[in-house]
Amino acid sequence: MRTLIALLALISIPVFAADDPWQYHGIHLGAKTTPAQIMQALGVKTYGTYTEDPVNIWDDKHKDDLKHGLRWAIERQEIDLGPMCTLVDDETFDCGDPNAALRHGPGSDNHGIVRAWVFVRRGVVHEIDLQFDSLAADDFFDIAFRKFGRTGWQHQGEMRVVIVDPETKEKIKVDRQIYVKSSGLYQVNMTDYDDFMIHYAPNYQGNLSMRLLDQDF
Repeated sequence: MRTLIALLALISIPVFAADDPWQYHGIHLGAKTTPAQIMQALGVKTYGTYTEDPVNIWDDKHKDDLKHGLRWAIERQEIDLGPMCTLVDDETFDCGDPNAALRHGPGSDNHGIVRAWVFVRRGVVHEIDLQFDSLAADDFFDIAFRKFGRTGWQHQGEMRVVIVDPETKEKIKVDRQIYVKSSGLYQVNMTDYDDFMIHYAPNYQGNLSMRLLDQDF
């Protein structure tokens, strides 16, 4: 019976929970890794590799996207390009999946995550960014509080104006929540509405960023 209970407990662990909270899908802050290892951990089988940013929103064929805003235009291209790694050298690169929501599939328990990105500096994982649907913020926050602990957060609430449509300039007000927590060499920042007014899909996204607190970076 105890073995069965232990197995059930393991099955119920959220996709980014572990004894060490400073990781996502086994990609740990401060750990050495490779692009292939990151993509395997993210569940990506096929991805593009570039030596410079492949996104170019100033290309004439994308000019109509700019009317929706810079962030919207960038994300549309990223989603079209799919998972990618941009390599500066063997110790400096970033890899990500702009289609994380599609990869998990309908009915999956990914807590609203739509995008995952990993930044490697000086050969080790320096930062992990997760974007999630703002409508799933309550679920995402609950998982994050269980992951990092419910105490020790600095919390700030603020009313924020968000543009619904850059063309019409229609706006709404949202009660934005910001949480920050530090522990040793690590820090996590989380908000239900990030600094961008509108995204490609979904329109409103929150962000969780965990990173090394190393002044040399």
